Amino acid sequence: MDQIFLGEVTNNEYLLKQVKQIPTQSIMKKTQIQALSDYLAKVVHHDEQHIITINDQLPIRLSNDEANQLINELEQIEKTLIE
Repeated sequence: MDQIFLGEVTNNEYLLKQVKQIPTQSIMKKTQIQALSDYLAKVVHHDEQHIITINDQLPIRLSNDEANQLINELEQIEKTLIE
C-alpha cells in the first residue's frame, strides 16, 4: 500500500509534500501531527470514511484502512521530531 503522507523532516518540522497522490507544501509541527493522530485514533472505529484537511486546505477522504495506516505513519513521523 502506498504511503498516505510523503515528506521530510527539516528544522524539527515535517515538510509535507504529498497526501495520497495530491501534491502539497505544508509544514507541520509535532503538536499538529499529534493532534491529527489523536483525532484519527478517536474516530477511526466510528465511521467507515473520514475527511481530513491539512492547514484547512483541500479535504482528503480516507477509508478506515487508510486512517489506520496514517495513524502508523504519523507515529513514525512523531518519533523523528524533537519536542
